[in-house]
Amino acid sequence: MKNLILIITALLFLALITAAIWAYLAFFYTKPLTQQELADLTPDWTRATQGNWSPWHTLPDGTKEWNPAANYNAWLATIPDEDKAWPILVDVWYANMDYTRDLPYGFFPEEDLLWEIHENDYRSEQFRSIAEQLVIAAHKPVMGIGLYDQPDPFERAANIKYGLKESDWKPSQTYSPNPLILLAQYNDLSQTRTAVHILKTAAASALLNNNPDDYLRYTRATLEFTRHSATQIPTMIHQLVQISILAEATDLVRWGLANNPDGFTTLQLNQLEQAFAQHESLHYQWEGEALQTHDFFRRVAGPDGTLSIKEQAVVLAGEDLPSGRMPSNLPDSQLGQSIQRPLVIVNQMNMQLAKNTQTLWNNITIDPHDIYLNDKSSFSNTASHYMEITMPQTGKMPKRFRGVNQQLRATRIAIALHIYKNTNNHFPDSLSQLGLPKHILLDEFTGKQLLYKNTSNGPVLYSTGDNRTDNNATQRFITKDHGELGSPLHYTVPRYQMFLTNQQAQQFVPGAPVYDKGDWVLYPLPFGDPKPVYIPEDDLP
Repeated sequence: MKNLILIITALLFLALITAAIWAYLAFFYTKPLTQQELADLTPDWTRATQGNWSPWHTLPDGTKEWNPAANYNAWLATIPDEDKAWPILVDVWYANMDYTRDLPYGFFPEEDLLWEIHENDYRSEQFRSIAEQLVIAAHKPVMGIGLYDQPDPFERAANIKYGLKESDWKPSQTYSPNPLILLAQYNDLSQTRTAVHILKTAAASALLNNNPDDYLRYTRATLEFTRHSATQIPTMIHQLVQISILAEATDLVRWGLANNPDGFTTLQLNQLEQAFAQHESLHYQWEGEALQTHDFFRRVAGPDGTLSIKEQAVVLAGEDLPSGRMPSNLPDSQLGQSIQRPLVIVNQMNMQLAKNTQTLWNNITIDPHDIYLNDKSSFSNTASHYMEITMPQTGKMPKRFRGVNQQLRATRIAIALHIYKNTNNHFPDSLSQLGLPKHILLDEFTGKQLLYKNTSNGPVLYSTGDNRTDNNATQRFITKDHGELGSPLHYTVPRYQMFLTNQQAQQFVPGAPVYDKGDWVLYPLPFGDPKPVYIPEDDLP
């Protein structure tokens, strides 16, 4: 009997040990890095910081701590305030907040019926004054906003100057000495987008009022803001804003050339070409996103640089570890494997994403998210949880980079078309007559030369659409719903290319639904229906 009890006890003990080992391997174990993976653990941070600063900050006693914000702010303090765009942006914003709050802007006259209602506002002295100040800001060397977890000193000064109520701004708030950069770097994005939308409207209004010089100044200022949108840490969101601003600038030029085809001198056109030539092709700079991720993981790991089983159990129970705690100051090579491996995987995802943004759609073989899925079993559930919070959204990036680079090339071709016309009194019969480098003429999506027609109504530059078939420059449109006050309406908008692999594109065969057919007209800029204007019932006569 005793032997049976001993056997049963031993079996239970073995079962418990087996269950414990299984639970550890299933929920807590992280595979150590190989030597090659360890070599890939630390990105080249100078690519994220432009060599101006470092994520490592030197303390008065000479020791180094992981503190990207403090080191960035220390570098920024060496730059004179007169070289910064941010003080101008926040001053303009708070000084004109009540005025701009009720004034729509950021669209072309063809896009929205509100233009006709407000066109006198766009010619007003106040609107022009705002635009002129934004031109000054655009040409400053740096953005100049610090990395703080509260409004920075310039924004606080603007709050005080324009009397913002304490319910909106709490002057008692203090800065963290080592803030999480995920929460300390986005204040400039909305202000930059606002500035670009105002400049876009000011440029369009200037051209409609036969003032091409102001149109060109506002357009070049819009282009200058592409520098500022990614001069802090080039995270994915900052780079998406950067390419969005570049898209606005290309739209401005393509719209302006089509609306004023004979109104620009060759000198003015050459100045535009020189400005856009500086942005020949945008690349995804993945190290900035990696810096943000490394900062986050160092904080959830804490000073010891690892995730203990106790901490991982807390996360499994549904609670998160505080990401705002002090980060680990250990070198990457000394961090725990529970932190090292997810960082390597995120690095690999970002590197693949950077490749995909420069790869023709029919050559892409790896989705960055698949890297995570394929390696998910090699790290703990807790690491997986935090990776899903911080990993880059990879789906739209290749399409966005390709699309904006396409618009950039099309803009340079459109400028060249008008330079040719100024010289020869007619547009060319083919793009080869422009004398542009061959790579400027290539379609970003197909790798072939962009399509061109010299029609009786002017030149048409276009790319094939999703079906990759030349539909004779017939722009593809889609229908959207727009409704307020119980009155749904439908209007059409141009549809641009999806980012498809060759395999995905096979669905677009002859006989496919008509909405899948059509091209992407790059020049002149296509427009759909203007959005309807709704007048609230109380305001009806």
